Amino acid sequence: GVVTALKAGTANITVKIVGNGVYAENSTTVSVSVSKIPTEIKTDGSTDEMSVDAMVPVSAKLSPSEAGNLTYVSNDTDVATVSPTGIIKANKAGTALITVSFAGNDKYAAAENKTVTINVSLNPASVSVNNSTLDLKIDDTFTIVPTTSPEGLNVTYVPDNSGVVSVDENGVVTALKAGTANITVK
Repeated sequence: GVVTALKAGTANITVKIVGNGVYAENSTTVSVSVSKIPTEIKTDGSTDEMSVDAMVPVSAKLSPSEAGNLTYVSNDTDVATVSPTGIIKANKAGTALITVSFAGNDKYAAAENKTVTINVSLNPASVSVNNSTLDLKIDDTFTIVPTTSPEGLNVTYVPDNSGVVSVDENGVVTALKAGTANITVK
């Protein structure tokens, strides 16, 4: 009388006594309803913070783990993409939603989808210069030497008073006439 569930569905089992001349025939029916094994997607949190070019795994697990594989979809692949194995790559600043799902199979039920919000920010950068105050005479030149962190970032020079000084793309400042000017190094 051991019943083994094979797949989702319903079945009736008839339990019968066969008459033998002493006892009468009799039977009863056992109605069996078999459902799929429930599953659940568990996440560590609903929001992750990332910087551009970072790669991290989605913090999601399927329970029970032997049920199958999760599926991952990004709603904004310009901001963040996600691989079939759940590795997120941050592409540009913004927000993307990663939907984690499990569709189920013959043995396991579909899980309720989970959504992880990915906030992508720009990587920090800084610039400093070799001299933040200059005292020049007309026709003098001075080369601003920038130091960027991380090294090698492109730098531009923008004077607020181009009638007093000029600055080329290499940071060479030329004094044109008497006055003051601020040069923004970006």
